[in-house]
Amino acid sequence: MTDDDLANLVVEQGSDSDVLLSSHTMSLLFEQPVQEICALAVSQLEAAAQEEGTGPCSMVLLVGGFARSAYLQAKVRAALLPTGLAMDLVVPPTPHAAVLEGAVTYGRCPELIHARRRRLT
Repeated sequence: MTDDDLANLVVEQGSDSDVLLSSHTMSLLFEQPVQEICALAVSQLEAAAQEEGTGPCSMVLLVGGFARSAYLQAKVRAALLPTGLAMDLVVPPTPHAAVLEGAVTYGRCPELIHARRRRLT
């Protein structure tokens, strides 16, 4: 960034250390990863429905830091619910905490964390 660019930012936005982006620009920045998350969720639910033969999933639990985004929640809900593959999308009040709690549990007692898949869950 040149000195002229910085001076223009100060004039346009009132600061030389902050960059203000419109909601449209922000949505464009996250469009690809959100689309990939939605496509992966749909493909995993399709595979699970075929493998188990049980029909739609009663709920999808969205956790992790990115799950706090209302934009992501809306896009995942719009991608999953109309397909009939999932009945509901659930986001806990602190979705980022699930990752943190899992990491702490694994650090303290790694034998408690293991891959598992339960029938009809």
